[in-house]
Amino acid sequence: QFRQTIAETPGALGIQMAVTGGGCAGLQYDMKACTEIPQGFLSQEESGVTFYIHPVAAAYLKDTLIDYSKDLVDGGFKFKNPNAASTCGCGSSFGV
Repeated sequence: QFRQTIAETPGALGIQMAVTGGGCAGLQYDMKACTEIPQGFLSQEESGVTFYIHPVAAAYLKDTLIDYSKDLVDGGFKFKNPNAASTCGCGSSFGV
């Protein structure tokens, strides 16, 4: 699914990841295809996709597994974050 996201964005180099304030549980994941290497971000390649991770988000995302489901009900990106003390029902928001 990450490769499809990149393929749909002309000139995309990878996926930019950050954690922002908001969502039901206080923090939410922020992901988007990026066409430039974000300055100051950490990079990690997994399964042929380069992820650019905001340095502050790195602590929140450490050891997080990201999966994708095509299910009609509750489909989309799924985060299995061992650093989250709580999560909301939508799965895109968490608390520490």
